[in-house]
Amino acid sequence: MIETIEINDLPQEFMFSFEAPDMVIQVQRLFEAVGEQQIRWISNNAGSVSGFMMRMVALLMPGCFKPQSLLLILHFKAFAEDETHVGKPKANCSFLNNMSS
Repeated sequence: MIETIEINDLPQEFMFSFEAPDMVIQVQRLFEAVGEQQIRWISNNAGSVSGFMMRMVALLMPGCFKPQSLLLILHFKAFAEDETHVGKPKANCSFLNNMSS
């Protein structure tokens, strides 16, 4: 998997993409101050698949992707608020766990 940084304009915006055979994921992170000690983190994610196998995974297991995104957000929240490192996030989907190894 190849990760490419598209925009590195921290602390306002960070955008990157992941490319693997038959799959592209684009991630945009926006950070907005909402108070003196508060930041709003906006995460926009888009993915596309091609090829028979990845299309089947997307069709048969669409529920794997949203929980994985939520898990990553919760881990980031724990780190940002409490400086807690919770380790490598594991999805409730064995297919996604195998891809991130």
